[in-house]
Amino acid sequence: MPKLCRFFIIACMIAPAARAHPLDWGKTIETADSLILLQDYDRAAEYLDSLVHKNGIDIDARFMKLNIAFAEMADYESYGLDGKRFMPAVDSIMFIIKRALASADCRDSLKLLFFRGTLLGEQAIVNAKTGNVFQSLLDGESAYRIMTTIRSADPTFKQTAYSIGLYDYYSGVSFKWLPGFRRRLERGLNELRTAASDESWVRYAAKNSLGWILLDEKKYEEADSMVSSVLESYPDNTQFLQIKSRVAFASGNFREAIARSQRLIDLASKRTKKNWVDILSGYQLIAASFLAMGNRETAVLSAQTGLELKVPREARRIEWVNRHLKYLSSIAAGR
Repeated sequence: MPKLCRFFIIACMIAPAARAHPLDWGKTIETADSLILLQDYDRAAEYLDSLVHKNGIDIDARFMKLNIAFAEMADYESYGLDGKRFMPAVDSIMFIIKRALASADCRDSLKLLFFRGTLLGEQAIVNAKTGNVFQSLLDGESAYRIMTTIRSADPTFKQTAYSIGLYDYYSGVSFKWLPGFRRRLERGLNELRTAASDESWVRYAAKNSLGWILLDEKKYEEADSMVSSVLESYPDNTQFLQIKSRVAFASGNFREAIARSQRLIDLASKRTKKNWVDILSGYQLIAASFLAMGNRETAVLSAQTGLELKVPREARRIEWVNRHLKYLSSIAAGR
């Protein structure tokens, strides 16, 4: 993972610099977003570094760079490995945002609050993935309150739909046996659909999250249609390709699942930094597909091929790497 930039600054310079060097926010987002979808995180970070160098202490570019770090961490499922570097970086930019809020005008205040809410939401995910459940709940609730406050102040601030939708959906899932929470789950789904269809910069993150949720909800046709629309523009994006392969398997299209999983393995193996979650996910789904078709012998061979890979020790610390290895081991052992 590329090194995160250090967010140490002289406090008295923060507010003047944030006002004096505005970015072309739309262009910045469009360029960075494209590089993220190409999964070229190094180039995305270099692009934002150049803006920080050119514009000085710019909150927009620093916020986006931290989001790139989070996107890469989510891509590789490396929360336990990279979360320790991510959290201090969040603390540093939160300090910058707090100082900038003291001198920002109304519209800038909403954008800065949005940055704060987004980072709290990302902290909540990292904490949840690393076992700090209580802090995750606190951060998630704080992020939700900020996003609903922004929406109340400015209903046209469309980017809030993603965070609000995620919180409402997973709250509904967690407490769906209680009165009203099933409605909250549905409300969250609709918010995520809005975020995914909107032209705001959060739409691709919303499509990714919604794809997995629709898969869990057994809404296979909707999930496939949505991820396919992304893959038309970014055919090598392994995050959306993995969802499409899982949708094919869940729909009973096992041969398609095998073909797409093999492409997932090929793409993930060619990356400068191999994505072992994607590679082993591909082998796991290929083995599962052959089993589902009644071809145990080929399933065992596929599992053995996956187990023969030299997975680095560091990668074995990733939860989903271990889950896939455990599944492949059980198939190879005939269980």
